[in-house]
Amino acid sequence: MEERARNDGLTVALLDRRLANPDGYLQVTSRDDVSMGTDGRRRNWERDAALLSEVGRLLLVQEPRVTVRLPRGVAQQVLAAWQRDDDEGDIQTESPPERRTRTRAGTLALIGLSVEQNGRLEGEEVVVDLAAWHVGLALEAADDADPLD
Repeated sequence: MEERARNDGLTVALLDRRLANPDGYLQVTSRDDVSMGTDGRRRNWERDAALLSEVGRLLLVQEPRVTVRLPRGVAQQVLAAWQRDDDEGDIQTESPPERRTRTRAGTLALIGLSVEQNGRLEGEEVVVDLAAWHVGLALEAADDADPLD
């Protein structure tokens, strides 16, 4: 069951385990499986993953943007990835890691498009507004390569 609440002028979709209190602040009413067993934790994680998916759908329609700074040399390489003509041809088969690599290369190219369209040089850095989606994917790639703190 989904409920809607107004909080600071924004409509926030709340799942049945999250309700708004009269003061306008979010109040958590947990329906977590409190058993410490693996099955209980996995059920909690499944509900959390479903909630994260819902949050993602809500954020997507807002088209959130993040202003970031890239060193000039990195920005030039990112722009080159956008400007490169990669003819994928017919990819008959690819493994999941190959698909992930290809998808990440595409994300890098889209960041390059943003650099081309709205990047501005400030000293030795390029300041650019990116779709939050791309920032998240870049952070995920960095974490996969070398876990972030």
